Amino acid sequence: MVATDASFSDEMGIGRSRQFKVEAHSKVRSIAGRSVSGTSSILAVFVASRSVGRLLPRWVVLSGSTLVIVAATCLFTPFRSPEDVLAERTWGAGRTSTSTLTAIALGHPWWHRHEPRGLVPTSNGGFEHEVRIARTDIVELPDKVTLPHRSLGYDAVIGGLTALRSLGEPDLVYDWWTIVRAQQAALVLALLAPAIAVVAAARRRSCAWMAAGYAAAFVALVVVWPFENHWLIDGIIDSALSAPAALAGVPVSAAVAVSWDELRRPPWWCAALCGLGLGLLTMIRGELAFAFLACLGVAALWKCLDGRRWRERIRAICPALVAVAGLLAVPAVYGFVNVGIHGHFVPFRLQAGQNLVEPVGEFPNPWGIEYSDEWMTIELRSRGIDYVSFEADRVLTGRYFSMLAQEPGLFVRNFVSRLGRLPGDLGLGFLGPFTVPLLLGAAILAGRGWPAYRPALVPLVMAIGLVLFHAWFGSPPRVLAPVRFLVSSALCGGFATLLVAILNWYGRENVLAERASAK
Repeated sequence: MVATDASFSDEMGIGRSRQFKVEAHSKVRSIAGRSVSGTSSILAVFVASRSVGRLLPRWVVLSGSTLVIVAATCLFTPFRSPEDVLAERTWGAGRTSTSTLTAIALGHPWWHRHEPRGLVPTSNGGFEHEVRIARTDIVELPDKVTLPHRSLGYDAVIGGLTALRSLGEPDLVYDWWTIVRAQQAALVLALLAPAIAVVAAARRRSCAWMAAGYAAAFVALVVVWPFENHWLIDGIIDSALSAPAALAGVPVSAAVAVSWDELRRPPWWCAALCGLGLGLLTMIRGELAFAFLACLGVAALWKCLDGRRWRERIRAICPALVAVAGLLAVPAVYGFVNVGIHGHFVPFRLQAGQNLVEPVGEFPNPWGIEYSDEWMTIELRSRGIDYVSFEADRVLTGRYFSMLAQEPGLFVRNFVSRLGRLPGDLGLGFLGPFTVPLLLGAAILAGRGWPAYRPALVPLVMAIGLVLFHAWFGSPPRVLAPVRFLVSSALCGGFATLLVAILNWYGRENVLAERASAK
């Protein structure tokens, strides 16, 4: 009997070994196939653009590269249909509200409560695709003030789309089907923003090749490393516009960070406008402020290292300081407006305390905190506090700093644990916990040594800033979606910049050879 058990275990071991080899071989074949496909895509797109670029004007090459990026995004991105998106809810606690976007669509003060709701749940747990409410049935309650349910920026965008959809209509039309499609289209168009930043920073004679190289790298990247479903945030939630907002901030940040070659500084008004633009984008998702601040900080460091004298260095970083002031001015003004209306300083949204305390439950902790919206709702109700309220924000924020003072080592351990896990969530599991800080140092050194790569490094620095932020404060995987797209943009921009550098070197060598032969 013992021999039988031993032979059976040996057979099981051999079977598992064979199964492991088969899985390993299939994975290697899959990676090899994707690599071959990606390399073929790069060569095909670039050779075609190079041959056509000699016959067609520059604007044709730029337009063709744009169409290639859009087509590749639409073909290789598994967008969900609006029917599937609206068939389920995208949050676990709290009561959905459309008061703010209704007020914006009607041009009313956003802090006045408006009823009825424009988001109608269905019996199967989803939402109605289209809701029509007669304008005469909408009630404005000036005596009842409210804050946006998600974020003011998101409600402003959705309210604007609702206002456009309702033009010429007797009713206010909440077309959620179209809104879901518009959010997906925003991501497709936003993926062009990093390409615009790279091409705009290139020299005029190289911009066409830069665009063609970026398009070739983008096609190869979506073939080898496609955008998975869990990075495509859909639904009536501000996270759906998080990635488009981050990508839209790349050329705005680059306008301040990259235009400083040879100690040339952008005008003060340009830096201020860029800062205000970045501040408006943070109204969609507050954590984007850390990505933009990281980018502006690294850009200031680059220029500080470029200067030879301290006076030159101080003057060089002044535009970055102006941009930072403009960035912080937008949430600060919104916070003081809330002080005047509600008596509380709320610069972004009324869940800062919850977002600080709740992620502590991701790991074992002595306070019994669970990483769940439902748990947070029950915890607040047991204390007689309403979910998403000023009192909840005040109590939870105070509790977070109290816990941080009691167990600072626990927060540091959680930070290191998340820092080691987040690269795996992004499909880069081979990166260790300290690789992200090392990448930041490498980006700083690369931008210092090779200024031509700074436009491509802007999205990478933004991604690192977001990763460090989420590693400390903790966030669900869906909030990491901008990091995935920013890293992809950095890879495409880096490849395009390297390709143009090789072509310029090759062309310069040919010119020198021709001059030598002529002599």
